[in-house]
Amino acid sequence: MAVSLSKIRHAQQLAVRGFFLVLTFTFSQFAYSHTFFESIVNIETNPKSGKLEIVHSYTLHDLTAVLMAQTQLAINLEHPEHEAVLQHYIERHFKLRQGDDVVELQWVGIQITPQLVEIYQESTEKQDLTKLELQQTVLQDSLAKQINRVNFQQGEYKGTVIFSGDRKWRQLR
Repeated sequence: MAVSLSKIRHAQQLAVRGFFLVLTFTFSQFAYSHTFFESIVNIETNPKSGKLEIVHSYTLHDLTAVLMAQTQLAINLEHPEHEAVLQHYIERHFKLRQGDDVVELQWVGIQITPQLVEIYQESTEKQDLTKLELQQTVLQDSLAKQINRVNFQQGEYKGTVIFSGDRKWRQLR
């Protein structure tokens, strides 16, 4: 069975069109990828226990990309060993202290959505937010434009602290 020259040319044209369609789609994905990097952490005091409840929200692909670059592993945060890698990373980059004493934070767990990773921590003891300082450098070692916003509230005492690349400790004011 012979294939005509016109059928071969038509198949080649379809292949070229398909190639350009894939190429256009690929480049459009780069155009739509985000250039704004911001995390939000909310710190609230549990009125019954007096302990701090901390909820971090990070873009899933930013956080996994940084962890993969640092560990050379194909990170899947649903895997318990990889959650332990995330826990270690967060504990190195998110710290609270009162004077010279670091506030001990208990890892509660994570929740993953298609776009976000939410991380839950809790202080092991009662804390007074008015006396605490915070350092929040998550993702800033790899993403130069990363902004870390920390909202806090303890009764009427509330506010926001923004970290934009420096490693300074800030009082919660």
